[in-house]
Amino acid sequence: MELSISQILFFVLPESLLMNYVGLGLINIKIPIKKHIKISLSCICSLVILRNILKLYGIHIIILYFILTLSFKKFIEITWSSAIIASLLGYILLLLGETLVFPLIFQYFNTNIQELINNKLILNWIAFYLTKLPLLITGFMIYFYDFSFFDLESLHKIYNSTGDKQ
Repeated sequence: MELSISQILFFVLPESLLMNYVGLGLINIKIPIKKHIKISLSCICSLVILRNILKLYGIHIIILYFILTLSFKKFIEITWSSAIIASLLGYILLLLGETLVFPLIFQYFNTNIQELINNKLILNWIAFYLTKLPLLITGFMIYFYDFSFFDLESLHKIYNSTGDKQ
């Protein structure tokens, strides 16, 4: 399934921005919106190449995880471990939402994935945004309550200052 311009604008871009914000926010890294947009654009361009040109479906998620990690490292200049963990946290919440919500949608609307993909109406929109609930809830917690799991960059500084480097 190739991505249209409307799918990119209304589905892929918000998902990418939210995943970046949440992944970084959970390790207490705050960046300006311009950097979020740069990271998202690099991931979106990669997604379009993977899905529309190379026709890599399914495996594109693994490749995009590595591209997101590289984008974090390049655009924010954080440590590799911070980039890996931030990417992993974002993808975990994304996939958690899809794993939990899609079966409920399929059962409630008595449909399957193929019908959902082919449905251009409101059901497609409902399904997409409901699957983002874990990301949305976590994003609100980060924004309004300054929620984070830990400050990973501070942990790196503490570890590196102890002289216990191997």
